[in-house]
Amino acid sequence: MAASPFEEVELKMCVSLLPSDIGDIYAGIRRNIYQFLMRYNEALGGVLLAVSNLSFGDGAREGRIEDEMPHIHFDVKAKAQVFRPRPGHVLQGRVNKVTSTHVGMLVCGIFNASVASESMGEGFRFDMTAREWQRSRGGKDGAREVIAVGADTQFVVTRMHEAAGLISIEGSLEGLPKADGSEEKDEQPKEEGGGEDAVANTNTNTNKRRVGVATVAAEEGEDEAAAAAASAKAARKKAKKAAKLAAKAQKKVKTEL
Repeated sequence: MAASPFEEVELKMCVSLLPSDIGDIYAGIRRNIYQFLMRYNEALGGVLLAVSNLSFGDGAREGRIEDEMPHIHFDVKAKAQVFRPRPGHVLQGRVNKVTSTHVGMLVCGIFNASVASESMGEGFRFDMTAREWQRSRGGKDGAREVIAVGADTQFVVTRMHEAAGLISIEGSLEGLPKADGSEEKDEQPKEEGGGEDAVANTNTNTNKRRVGVATVAAEEGEDEAAAAAASAKAARKKAKKAAKLAAKAQKKVKTEL
């Protein structure tokens, strides 16, 4: 697998021009190719970023007409710069959204990416007050690793989705290479002669993360309920005050009569 998600490949395609494009064939070909820029291309397996060294595929400038159709077809080739994120690639994105369920970010300021809470890695916990994910570095100074809006964060690509020519990337913080070249992995005890204990430990860790996310969601729900209760209490006070004023006004009217 390529070390970088950015690759240069040879692009070959057939471009169909209208008779009105014959005056400037190259301009017509470029206009047809440029409409595919920054869109996912299934044939290339990625997003077409740029093209260069445009030329005719067979070296001849003559096109061909098929059947009774008015279009003139030209075989062309070019060098294409393609963005192809694949599982295992390490990318860096700038965080633009942080919630208890996921972290959203932009890669290269363009491509959407997200890391779900289940893929945040061992030790990360969502701080509801600060609205950020935190993890202790384990040092005596109490330093923490923080993922918040505006931070640049590396992640490992796990999946890529495409819809209507636009892509989104799913990633994980588990398996990131450390400074010494090793990979960051959850520590799991190994048992000889069977994997039942290891599976049980894995399930326990997964359940702990789910419980943590559920606890954060419950705390958020409690805050919302408390705010609603305070609002209802204030509304009741206003209603009582209005009732007293109405009664006082009615009494005054009766007195005047």
